[in-house]
Amino acid sequence: MKLGRNLTNTFTIEVLTEEEQFKILSGEEDLYSLNAFGIIKMKKDIKHIVEVCKKLGIHHIELDCDTPSPYIEMSKGERDSLKNYFKENNITISVHMPYTMSAVSNIASLQELERTEAENIAKEYIKFAIDVDALSIVIHPGKIPFYFASKSFLKKLEEQIVKSLYNLAKYIKDFSDIKFHLENNTAFDGFYYNIEDCVRVVKKVRDAGGEIYFNFDIGHWFTKEKIGEKLPDNFLDEVLKIPKEFVYEFHLNDYIVEEGTFHPPLIEQRGKLKKEVLIKYAEIIKKFNVKLLVLETAFHSLEQVKKRYEIIKNENDYIAEIFKEGW
Repeated sequence: MKLGRNLTNTFTIEVLTEEEQFKILSGEEDLYSLNAFGIIKMKKDIKHIVEVCKKLGIHHIELDCDTPSPYIEMSKGERDSLKNYFKENNITISVHMPYTMSAVSNIASLQELERTEAENIAKEYIKFAIDVDALSIVIHPGKIPFYFASKSFLKKLEEQIVKSLYNLAKYIKDFSDIKFHLENNTAFDGFYYNIEDCVRVVKKVRDAGGEIYFNFDIGHWFTKEKIGEKLPDNFLDEVLKIPKEFVYEFHLNDYIVEEGTFHPPLIEQRGKLKKEVLIKYAEIIKKFNVKLLVLETAFHSLEQVKKRYEIIKNENDYIAEIFKEGW
């Protein structure tokens, strides 16, 4: 199993100007401004990303295409340079499609014109992933308003998402053997946050002839408790419901229900993924033969930003020990 990371906001501060860094570190601007100031610059600064990976001993990175992102607008030459620079430094790549404000979120739209447009835009991100020789690419199922949460609407929405995913899977097959994944939403997106729902969709796409996998994000799954849906006492047993043949890449992050905090450093053990739980989880996904495990830690305080290398290095060692895998 290969361990990797999505850098989220952990090393964005390093690409900011001195003035921008001062505003963040002094508390004049909050941490949301960290990405507002520098997320595009950080994502595009491949040398910076590689330098971070080298310092931390990371050999796989997930490129986050969520908007705003420079990747979709990169020329073929820029994509070739990106691909070659990562290869020269012995770093493999996976790609995460947009999941917040992007038109890609309309792949489940009941308006066929919008669903088709979302599918076409998703293909542009697939082209990027293929151009940079990514191992895998991940897509979310989209979002719905609360008033769509009826059986009749959900049935229609599922037909649309299956159609979109099947078309995208077939598109990929014509050009590449990249592994295409559906990732479970957070509960706040309205649907497809539960394991059984995502597994059902993946099975439908596969039964139709499309090659697709299920990227299980356990932290996203925990958000269901924030909307009043309790997890069972032995919640890790639910993971065993995922068919092994649907598995290639998983995401690893936590969620602190009481605080509503996404992706806290796992080494802090403040969410559900205490060490003893992670040990059991590691045993489960080893049996699944997961090939790629991508961590998505994010920072939520200035103290974390200031100690970024120490926190991530210690977390790397912590995860390597638990999962018995190297970076």
